[in-house]
Amino acid sequence: MADIKLLLGNRITSSVIGLVLVLSSVYLIYSLRSDFTELLYSSILYFNPYIFYFFGLAIGIERLLYGTTGNRKYFYLLIGNSEFIGYVMYFLFIFGIIMGIYISLYALFVTGLILRLAEVVEGIGLIMFAISLLAF
Repeated sequence: MADIKLLLGNRITSSVIGLVLVLSSVYLIYSLRSDFTELLYSSILYFNPYIFYFFGLAIGIERLLYGTTGNRKYFYLLIGNSEFIGYVMYFLFIFGIIMGIYISLYALFVTGLILRLAEVVEGIGLIMFAISLLAF
């Protein structure tokens, strides 16, 4: 019985994280109104977190699919299933923490209240994703 509660709690948490990441990523990508090459250029040259919105979208879709279906094949499709999965999980954990903090701090320099809130929500969503990897 405890395993079922843990599994459902993990799936509900994953669904919430996925929904937060998908909605905030879609809004932030829509608010940019630029082409992909310009976003990539500004991400590299000016250290803008624009490219990480697309990572947030992919991770959010994966978390949402896992939360609704309970199937981990999308997760393994995203990161692979090999003997190095521990290293990949460690990288995703560090990536989620660092990018979540970076995007949240970037929100201090963004004008507009709604964009600031969306940036903070995206950052917190990535941090929550990193923490949820510990329970995987």
